[in-house]
Amino acid sequence: MQRKRIQIRDMQIIDKEMSTNPVGVLAFSGNNESIVQLPTTFVYLDKNVYIFFDENNEALEKIQYDADVHFTITRYEKIKKTKKGDFIPAYKLTSVIITGRLKRLDDSMNINRIQNIYIEKYSPKTMSEVTSLNALQKIFVIDSEELQAYEEIGG
Repeated sequence: MQRKRIQIRDMQIIDKEMSTNPVGVLAFSGNNESIVQLPTTFVYLDKNVYIFFDENNEALEKIQYDADVHFTITRYEKIKKTKKGDFIPAYKLTSVIITGRLKRLDDSMNINRIQNIYIEKYSPKTMSEVTSLNALQKIFVIDSEELQAYEEIGG
């Protein structure tokens, strides 16, 4: 088995991956110094990741604000088995990893804007048709400090 890993530096490709991917994983150190990983939906805008929690989410108790966090998305695709260099690949994996500080979003204008983008991305309803925004009340932003993206081909 062989694999080739290539770093992606083109921001248009990275922005497209982050905008179209529906789910990512938020990882951070919990209160008892354990590693917490939460799969979650998100909004990606202006190189920042916005994550939503409702009031009853147990993960809120574990989050340390203004702490370093990692957010990762991956996309897997099967590819046609044609020779690439010296091997025949069976898969292609694209991943983007964002590292930054987790902060609570408090600006009401931005909250409405981010909620609207979330609804456009995940709901068949429009913002005016949505009756409850309880699941979108607590919004956190990962203020991106580092962004790494890779494409891996293997087989």
